[in-house]
Amino acid sequence: MQVHGLRARRSVQLIVALAGLGLILTGCTRPTRPATPNVLLLVVDALRADHLGFYGYPRATSPRLDEYARRGMVFDRAYAQASSTFPSTAAIFTGQYPSRTQIASAEHWFQLSQECTTLAEVLTEAGYETGFFTANPLHAYDSFGDGERWSLGFEQGFREFFVGSKYYGNRLRADALNARAMRWMVQHHPRKPFFACIWYIDPHTPYEPPNEFRRLFPDSYEGEDWNKKMGDLWATGKSIPEEARQHLINLYDAEIAYTDFCIGTMLDALDHKGVLSDTLVFVTADHGEAFHEHGVWVHGLFMYEELIRIPLMIIPRKAQARGEPSRNDSLVGHIDLMPTILDYAGVESENRPGEIQGLNLEPLLSTPDTVISRHAIAAEEVHGLKPSGEPGEFTSRALITERFKLIETRKRDEPTKTFLFDLEQDPLERQSLAGDPSFAEQVELLSAQLKLTLGEPAEKLGPLPEHVRERLRAIGYL
Repeated sequence: MQVHGLRARRSVQLIVALAGLGLILTGCTRPTRPATPNVLLLVVDALRADHLGFYGYPRATSPRLDEYARRGMVFDRAYAQASSTFPSTAAIFTGQYPSRTQIASAEHWFQLSQECTTLAEVLTEAGYETGFFTANPLHAYDSFGDGERWSLGFEQGFREFFVGSKYYGNRLRADALNARAMRWMVQHHPRKPFFACIWYIDPHTPYEPPNEFRRLFPDSYEGEDWNKKMGDLWATGKSIPEEARQHLINLYDAEIAYTDFCIGTMLDALDHKGVLSDTLVFVTADHGEAFHEHGVWVHGLFMYEELIRIPLMIIPRKAQARGEPSRNDSLVGHIDLMPTILDYAGVESENRPGEIQGLNLEPLLSTPDTVISRHAIAAEEVHGLKPSGEPGEFTSRALITERFKLIETRKRDEPTKTFLFDLEQDPLERQSLAGDPSFAEQVELLSAQLKLTLGEPAEKLGPLPEHVRERLRAIGYL
């Protein structure tokens, strides 16, 4: 397989394209480089941390990210604040837990509240050019059956707002998404600092990697095509033969390898143009992905590690490669991205929204021995859609401490179920300790702390109207 040849060809194509843009600018006087850094936030949809090389995965899914990780810091205990895209996006863009930022109703199901001040809004006010480039159709405007559009709220503050996919079956691939975003970044650098968020959809179901990457993880499976039935697996939680499950994992890993290749090629091209040295880079995911480890498929339901433990890498500008990445095992999450970015951007505290709940991670990068004072971090699915397809039918909340993890789940009209895991002794969460009398006090303490962090569980919602259900069916969520 000619992956290296493909990499070289695509790298040359991107560099030539960027060089062409550079020629257009050579007749002008080049402005002084911005004092504040560009910010590039790369979010890979449905990417679990334990399927990446720099988190110890033995397969070659992420050679380019492994390489770039040596320039920055890898956070070994990073958590999404939800296990689905809507609330995770809200946490990333506001620095708050999802339940504080989202509006959910039977009419719209989800909106990011217009009362929130977003990261893009603050950076725009601070003089940044701001652009959001996403291949996830969930970020787009929605519409009623009569064509009336209503905003999901994610465009708040962005001067450039590009959604490249209409449905998951017709999604924009990573290389095309990068090309669109790179033209925009090179256009603005170095006249003004930019904030660009690029959101990849490739590892999301259905898993349909390009053939040259599919061949990286071959198998001889010829059974039922469960890749076309992931919605059924998601809704029912049924088990399938192990060879079929492994086949799905092989396809998923190939999608990761393709996305990794595209990200590496883009970063190489930005480095070649001198943009990367002025750019602070974040790499993360909105949530993970489940392959029936706990009787769950895909994402959006529970709070197990495979669903909310996500990658987080930060590469400072002008960073040089080392033998190994710097690593930090502090409890961190999506809510920490906004305050960290604002610190690097030089936004003074009086110009930041007071409702941010996250912590600034900059001291961890500038002084590696620094620790942050956080006893726990939380995650939540406020109005889950499964298994019935109605909001509030299923809710799940979790609190993670240095050692323990409490999960509380509830189905409509049923008592709350509580799980307690000792992540030091049981990192795969195989045995809940919630029923052990010797851990009763620990359960009570963490449950109270969870309520203090997230508040009381959300009220139930009524059935979804048909126009919302149609939209969700079209993009694979029902």
